[in-house]
Amino acid sequence: MQDLLGRYIGFVLSDVARLLKHDFDRYAADLGVTRAQFRVLVCLWFQDGVRQKELADILEISPMTLARLLDRLETWKWVERRPDPGDRRVRRVHLVGDHPELRGKMLFFAENIQAKVFGGISETEKENMFDVLQRMRANLGNPGLMPDSMCGARLSA
Repeated sequence: MQDLLGRYIGFVLSDVARLLKHDFDRYAADLGVTRAQFRVLVCLWFQDGVRQKELADILEISPMTLARLLDRLETWKWVERRPDPGDRRVRRVHLVGDHPELRGKMLFFAENIQAKVFGGISETEKENMFDVLQRMRANLGNPGLMPDSMCGARLSA
């Protein structure tokens, strides 16, 4: 049965994602952030000043969930919400300071997970995999908000 399930892309991708999330959560806890907070900070490093609604859409979470995440990050003085100069009903999310130590730890952590995931996989295999995954996403008809990027960062290695 396991061999049969291993031939279905949904099961394989889901299992890889589950394992990746498990490792991610374990290491992120050492940094004092959750996976969700990590994602918010990474997005803001690439798109500081994004509209709060757009950030929720990018992260594929509800505006209320994002508001709670931002509340916590604001109490730590890592982000702040400011009114949009062109539309005061809109709030833009900005990083407060650069936090180079946290940023460095997060990048180091992400690179270590990436190295673990791609252990024993050649550069050619990685590039082929990214190409195939991009085409699969296109085949599913959901280019999403960021067809080739996550908050401005290229998805491929």
